[in-house]
Amino acid sequence: MYELVKSGSIQRIGRGRYSLPDKNSFQAEVVPFLKTVSAFIKSSFPLVDYCVWNTQIITELAHHLPARFFSICETEKETLEAVYYQLKEKFGTVFLIHQIEIAFDMVGVEENVIIIKPLLTESPVRKIEGVPVPELEKIIVDLYCDKTLFDFLQGSEWRNIWENAYSKYTFNTTRLLRYADRRGKKDFFENLLKKKK
Repeated sequence: MYELVKSGSIQRIGRGRYSLPDKNSFQAEVVPFLKTVSAFIKSSFPLVDYCVWNTQIITELAHHLPARFFSICETEKETLEAVYYQLKEKFGTVFLIHQIEIAFDMVGVEENVIIIKPLLTESPVRKIEGVPVPELEKIIVDLYCDKTLFDFLQGSEWRNIWENAYSKYTFNTTRLLRYADRRGKKDFFENLLKKKK
């Protein structure tokens, strides 16, 4: 089975569940700025778990194009402030999650704004080009749960993103529900998945 999944002949959609590849697998784009940020974190904090991504990757799923894009760096809660100070010294426009209002004032004015937030343990993350990025399941759940950070993607816009992502990409339902459970939203996502059957 491992070889079939690796070759792309079948896709894993849950624990012990596989399907033929009728949809694409989501691949987060790793832009040069994220590679630079990741390399800096990796060299400064070699033992820390983290992931980085830019909100621009959701434009293909959204109905309306957001007016602002920013990068998100998620790191272990214990290292949040240390990573913040190192990134702030190196890149300048870096904000902790509780500074969101200040950060949003900078988005659109400054390029490469980074918002740092805690990375939940067991978050679905994978490496692309050596850069740890979130899986689609994590992005979808986070867009729904982090209403302040993603205020511009709530309501019908979030529903559009969910519908487009579900119709275009393969979802690992086990991964989605496990992460949603970690965020306290498992029932909500179970109901969404039931409607898809």
